[in-house]
Amino acid sequence: MLLCYAREHHLGRHQVCSGKAQVLVHVVSALFDINPNMTTHMPVHLWKKCVATLLDILALLEEQPHISLDEHFDGGDEERTGASPVLTF
Repeated sequence: MLLCYAREHHLGRHQVCSGKAQVLVHVVSALFDINPNMTTHMPVHLWKKCVATLLDILALLEEQPHISLDEHFDGGDEERTGASPVLTF
């Protein structure tokens, strides 16, 4: 679906990979939000999905070294013309 959208809007591979990484980071966040009680463990099926998603993120970052994650970056990609995409979380 993401690739279809990219083709329709003439986005490059780097933008698609950056968007995919953003989506995966939000999936991990959502998996932690699903857990109703933070004082208990996460159900095993959710934990396995979380780990699998984190491994997907790591593989994507390894394949696409131009993408980086930064916890403290405040600006958007628009402010970084010509620079590598930085994903915040």
